[in-house]
Amino acid sequence: MPEKYFSRRNLPWLLALSLFLFAFLLYRNTVPNGYTLDDATYYTHNKFVQQGIRGIPAILTKSLYYGFNRENDQIYRPLPVVCFAIEHALYGNNPHINHFFNVLLYALCCSLLFFLLRRLFAGSSLIIPYCITLLFAAHPVHTEVVATVKGLDEILAFLFSVLTLYFVVYYYDTKKTYFLALSLLSYPLCLFAKEHGLTLLGIIPITLYTFRSISVKKIVLLTLPFCSVALLYVAFRSTILDYFTFSQPLSCINNTLMAADNPADRLATAFLILGKYLRLIFIPYPLCWDSSYNQIPITTWADPGAIASLIACAGLLLYGIIGTLKKSRTAFGILFFLLSFSLSANLFIKIGVTLGERLLFAPLLGFCIAAVMTVSNTGLRYRKPLLSAIMVAVIPLYALITVDRNTDWRNNFTLFSHDISRNTASARAHNSLGNEYLQAGRLEKDLNKNI
Repeated sequence: MPEKYFSRRNLPWLLALSLFLFAFLLYRNTVPNGYTLDDATYYTHNKFVQQGIRGIPAILTKSLYYGFNRENDQIYRPLPVVCFAIEHALYGNNPHINHFFNVLLYALCCSLLFFLLRRLFAGSSLIIPYCITLLFAAHPVHTEVVATVKGLDEILAFLFSVLTLYFVVYYYDTKKTYFLALSLLSYPLCLFAKEHGLTLLGIIPITLYTFRSISVKKIVLLTLPFCSVALLYVAFRSTILDYFTFSQPLSCINNTLMAADNPADRLATAFLILGKYLRLIFIPYPLCWDSSYNQIPITTWADPGAIASLIACAGLLLYGIIGTLKKSRTAFGILFFLLSFSLSANLFIKIGVTLGERLLFAPLLGFCIAAVMTVSNTGLRYRKPLLSAIMVAVIPLYALITVDRNTDWRNNFTLFSHDISRNTASARAHNSLGNEYLQAGRLEKDLNKNI
């Protein structure tokens, strides 16, 4: 290859390419996998997806679950389902194609994330955005998203949130209006991929405040168009769905918190679960597909774990707010995590899951920023050894865990049978594995064979 391709000018593109290849190779062993978990809801048993292109009008005017169970409530995420309909029209029910596109888009997300961080950290060494992106790409907690076909909703939402932030910052830097237009076009696509894009209304202003010298008034004026888009989305979503959330009360099978006898115990358990999320960020092992009833029993404020988690979360929130006001990039990472995770925390609204690794997909970026900035701020003497430690020790370890975990997602049976030792108290886990054995038994012609 000519030497000119390795010039300083081309270095960012080469680094982005290396991140793309790293992310793609990390998850390439998911391509031979089959369908698992909610892939049936989103794809194989979704009536509108199975209709291909003909099903797209119905996808746009009904809830995500309507094509599966004819219930027009809970979730409106047309973008990933439209993508599935197109994929089905072209390739039929081919999980390997579905997985390939997931891996491809995840790798693209990592490259685009690097360019976003490079712009945010303008003037800093490229090693900072590179390390942040590499840590994000390798983190094993992403396996549930990338290794499942259904995970396309998280991937697309993250991709368009990155583009939304990139273009709005680019607009501020260049004052070219079409970049603002591109940002405002990216934002509804993020919302149509997953409703958690609403948290960008908090993330956009703190990003501008932390990384640019801009007045609060200008930040408010720049954020207002995105608020308008969000209001239009909420209004449109309300007209599409018969119920904004759930048509029936949540069951404790879907969310353990519903088994609490009183609000105090429910809150204590919610904070205990938040502590488990924090542990997964630092120690992403062992990973488990299910933590529903009664894997995490209802607890009280007498539980030291709940109290410790409350103190940790309060401390992080306080540090995030105060530090961000001082333009601390470490604090920004923490506040980014808390904001982007706020709709999944089971504190303000109750969602249909007790604990889900997939819910950390976008918020994890905040942790990666905070971790690398903490190392970067240790001083020149220790900065390079610590960054090298991340590159040489943490990244390979995370990568090994990720590659190994990908194989567990080969199909429902491999996933359920592997994880049953990790969720021994989960009613759903035992029921799911039992159903897999039951189906295998019905298909087995040799009555003397042990399954």
